[in-house]
Amino acid sequence: MSGFSKQQADHLAMMLDPANVSTRDGMSYIEQWWAIMMANKIFGFDGWSRETVETKPIYDEPRKLSSGDGFHVGYSAKVRVTVYAGERVIVREGSGFGEGIGKNRPQQHESAIKEAESDAMKRALITFGNQFGLALYDKKKEFVGRAPAANTNVEPKADTDEGPSAELEKLLGELTGKEWTVSTLDEWAKTPATQEAIKALIEPEHKRFRSQYAHTLMSLKQPVAAE
Repeated sequence: MSGFSKQQADHLAMMLDPANVSTRDGMSYIEQWWAIMMANKIFGFDGWSRETVETKPIYDEPRKLSSGDGFHVGYSAKVRVTVYAGERVIVREGSGFGEGIGKNRPQQHESAIKEAESDAMKRALITFGNQFGLALYDKKKEFVGRAPAANTNVEPKADTDEGPSAELEKLLGELTGKEWTVSTLDEWAKTPATQEAIKALIEPEHKRFRSQYAHTLMSLKQPVAAE
């Protein structure tokens, strides 16, 4: 027995909506924020976790840029995803690669590590099915398409009867799927796009967003213990 509820299992087996697929250099993929949002939606905010098991530098080389001398940095990463399905604990691992190209060497190391971790997390989540990009590995794309509306709802996780709205899903996906500082989080919250999305929320969802935002902000303000 899988341990997943019927609603969760049905959602994992659904076709991947092409509207949620991005393309770059001829390659189709799902973005990190979308993968995190779907994990939160299907497994629950407290129903899964991710852990970076390992990062390794691959290369750090000088690179000629149009603006002058720079650096080309590459990293590999391994990420472990743990999902709690009923009484079962499911652990999957994925490996990924990332690179950074630019003039600021430390920033390129940071960029390469983050990209490698994101790639590894998505490769771990992809083992859970179409919603995490598995459908894109089929050359015929038979599981990429719009599912009937009656089959699109998961077991509700929000305080509404119909599940979280698209606005709430996107806001929470961005909120939990990016690396923030206090200032960048504040800037994001004040952008017109974010403000419009917040205004579109109904009251129970507005409360849920405020709670998650406050939790994220408090975690950023926690003092770092000296070593």
